[in-house]
Amino acid sequence: MRADTNNVDLQQRTAQGDALAEASSVEGPSGTARVSSRGAGAPEHRGPSEALRESEARLQALLSSLDDLVFELDENGTYLKIWTANDALLVVPRDELLGKTHREALGEEIGNSLAKVIGRVLETDRPQLWQYCLDVPAGSRWFQGRVAPIAGSRGASRRFCLLVRDITEQKAAEKARDQAEEQLRHQALYDGLTGLPNRMLFHDRVKHALNVAARDNEELTILMLDLDRFKDINDTLGHAAGDDVLREVAWRLSKVTRKGDSIARLGGDEFSILLPRASEKDAAMVVSRVSSCLEEPIIVQDLPLRVDASIGLAAFPRDGADAELLLQHADVAMYAAKAANGGFAIYERLADSHTPDRLALIGELRGALEREELVLYYQPQLTLSTGSIMAVEALVRWRHPQRGLITPDEFIPLVQETGLIKPLTHYVLDRALRQCRCWMDSGRPMKVAVNLAMRNLIDADLPGDIADLLKLNGVSEDLLVLEITESAVISDPLRTEAVLARLARMGVRISVDDFGTGYSSLTYLTRLPIDEIKIDRSFVTNMNTSADKEVVVRSTIDLARNLGKQVVAEGVETAGVLQRLEELGCHLVQGYFVSKPLPAAELDAWLAESAGLSTI
Repeated sequence: MRADTNNVDLQQRTAQGDALAEASSVEGPSGTARVSSRGAGAPEHRGPSEALRESEARLQALLSSLDDLVFELDENGTYLKIWTANDALLVVPRDELLGKTHREALGEEIGNSLAKVIGRVLETDRPQLWQYCLDVPAGSRWFQGRVAPIAGSRGASRRFCLLVRDITEQKAAEKARDQAEEQLRHQALYDGLTGLPNRMLFHDRVKHALNVAARDNEELTILMLDLDRFKDINDTLGHAAGDDVLREVAWRLSKVTRKGDSIARLGGDEFSILLPRASEKDAAMVVSRVSSCLEEPIIVQDLPLRVDASIGLAAFPRDGADAELLLQHADVAMYAAKAANGGFAIYERLADSHTPDRLALIGELRGALEREELVLYYQPQLTLSTGSIMAVEALVRWRHPQRGLITPDEFIPLVQETGLIKPLTHYVLDRALRQCRCWMDSGRPMKVAVNLAMRNLIDADLPGDIADLLKLNGVSEDLLVLEITESAVISDPLRTEAVLARLARMGVRISVDDFGTGYSSLTYLTRLPIDEIKIDRSFVTNMNTSADKEVVVRSTIDLARNLGKQVVAEGVETAGVLQRLEELGCHLVQGYFVSKPLPAAELDAWLAESAGLSTI
């Protein structure tokens, strides 16, 4: 049996108890209630018996209309009378109540709670509400009681009217509502798949931990984890298998972190760990345990899957005092780890391309396009067999009104992740084709190479947009070379292949840039409509002093020639490298030994003045 002795708001109940207490103030013969004849409008000539009968009739009519149980008690909580007309409302039979105290009839706990309520009635001389739970064979039942003093009773004969209402259904509804609210709260704060805190709850925990760390002058570390090649699991085995992997990873992380650490799944295959009171050295130990726990294969569909993670670390106060900033820096470090295939990286501000200063540039770029602040420089490509310049690569620069000339390395990486990459590519293509037309009109036709980003290659509108620009500028399709990277092709090979096939059918030439630095694959070289392979400068520049790099260059040239593709070497900075490339049969070269990138007017002057170079 359970009782709630809280004093519930008296306004929740009606004044019926007061009326009954007043009505029961005088007793008639044989212990029946005798109601005072002083009621309003009572005829003076009626006798006591008639008035009593009329009062009893009114009282019984009132009782029969109630869903409440009505009792009369003395100061000790003894049941003196049961006023309820309908015995079906009684949970405990009459004979087990009359003459017994509440403690004797319903148990010690409920009896004690009623005694406290009666005590408050005696102190205040005002009605008091009270709730209790009674365990009966049919189950637990909740009741709300209202105890009011009976008018006219004094001293040792002090009596009380107890109205009891069954509120079991109301309590059940309240419990269901509370459970629903708790479920909604849990859904809002926890990941449904792993049961870990989600991004919202984790962010709140980081804020709280930062406040504590700042107050106590302590360190704090955040780890950001992203599973490597998780997309391959989803694509190969299905999302159900991927979900199994995520649940297993969540369980393993919970086993290797310290007590007091907080793990969250932020979305997809990204997890984060909050390490309060942890130095960078402490965090490194956790990273080691995390890496070790993932070494054991995860069995999914009877297959042992090896799951690795790229982990980034950011620390308070060194890397930021704000929760949002600290999480962002941990994320930047994680992507640095993934890019370096190193598994783990610590945030370094100098290597962060997402600083506010860099982001401000992106905010200014749209206006720069409208104001035509972006200009193209052209780096010539020398044909080794003829010594002539037949092609150039177009490279974009930003003439910023305050910052001066900004190279593409400073703004292109961020632009590639935004919606600005499409208008920027359109801008560069249009300006490059305009210049191509100018060279055609001057009797110096040259191929122009333009770099494409990964987002361009999955844009189904790209071939149509390029066709419109070629027509608008009156340039032949075979004078346009589109440079793509291997990593861009790998990101979405099906859509990329469809776009490149349409461009090839138009007559536009395709070149694979930075060859050798990505996922070099004969499959893509043979399946995709590629016309040209461009050897990355990291192999070319020092090939004469590194036997390994010369092997890569020589093998690539042989491969390209055997596949019937043209080969370009970039990064040529010495006469010795140029001579060796000529000996190996390379078709085209570009680099500072030939010429640095130049604006169109300066390139025209350079071509006119360069001895031994003739343009076809």
